[in-house]
Amino acid sequence: MERLDEALAAMGHPDRVRRLGHVPHDQLGHLYAGARVFAYPSVYEGFGIPVLEAMACDVPVVTTAVPALREVAGDAAAVVPVGDIDALAGAIATAWTDEAWRAQAVERGRLRCERYSWEACVDGIVGIYRAAAAGSGPAPAHT
Repeated sequence: MERLDEALAAMGHPDRVRRLGHVPHDQLGHLYAGARVFAYPSVYEGFGIPVLEAMACDVPVVTTAVPALREVAGDAAAVVPVGDIDALAGAIATAWTDEAWRAQAVERGRLRCERYSWEACVDGIVGIYRAAAAGSGPAPAHT
């Protein structure tokens, strides 16, 4: 956090960045909807719900090539290598200024969101439990 504080203090316009801290879930939709771009430069994710949430709010997404984020974002986001600051900055600039890209990202984001639902998640988990209870779980790994 110290490096972030230093970088923010060195900005020409530090008033353009607000660090919000914890945001209650019921307020996230308003923040997403008010964003021009959602940049999510994560180095590790187990799934990537924030990417889907932004897409569900019709916000273009820029994220990193972490496997879970690549899978969730598909072709609906700009995906850059982890740690590549120049690629990240370029993708954010494109997402901010290129109206054709933005429109395409929003439309593809809507389509990506249709693939995911809590019902499908529950169905998948129930299927795993049923298979395990029936003894037809995945085959053991061979060593």
